[in-house]
Amino acid sequence: MAIDLASVRSRVNATGVFRKVSDVLALADAMENPGSLLPAAFVVAAAEAAEPSKTMGAHRQRITARVSVAFAVQAQPYAENRSDEVEALRSTVKSQLKGWLAEGAETAFDYVSSNIRAISRGMVWVEVQFSAKYLETN
Repeated sequence: MAIDLASVRSRVNATGVFRKVSDVLALADAMENPGSLLPAAFVVAAAEAAEPSKTMGAHRQRITARVSVAFAVQAQPYAENRSDEVEALRSTVKSQLKGWLAEGAETAFDYVSSNIRAISRGMVWVEVQFSAKYLETN
């Protein structure tokens, strides 16, 4: 069973710091049409890498999944007079997910990386990545 992204979205939503927590399709739309529900977060299955199956008969593979939490923050005039909202949100996401065992995961989330992906149209886009393993069987 794959990692249940709905459980990850619920965990991110439980921080209470985002007005909206959505999926990859909403992320694509938000990047083209930034709305007023900011800050918003988007939980995305960013990548997977499978280990070779070592079983005979039933197929079993251990998969490392990379899950990204992307979020957008609207820029403000005179930002130097404000606290670092981007860093506060990044820290909140990291503390909420690292070490947490998502539904469907075999291992707890490890923090992988964090990047500012874009600064455009008055928005700062940040991506925080985590990895965990799960076992897929047929």
